[in-house]
Amino acid sequence: MVITSPTGSDFSFLNSIKVYIASEGLEEVLIAEQEVPDGVGSTLDVDVLDIDLQEYIKKDEFNLRIKR
Repeated sequence: MVITSPTGSDFSFLNSIKVYIASEGLEEVLIAEQEVPDGVGSTLDVDVLDIDLQEYIKKDEFNLRIKR
């Protein structure tokens, strides 16, 4: 993840981040997470979990939810 605007912003406002995916008829699942290190800049690498997303992306729509 990258913050591009406003210039000079960073991810220091986060302690951690979790990303979930959900779609109609499928349960919500955690797909990525990361503890935010001290001194993080405007780029944050998020650990993607080994989850099969095939059924979610075949749907007409899916939702991503971010928990911080």
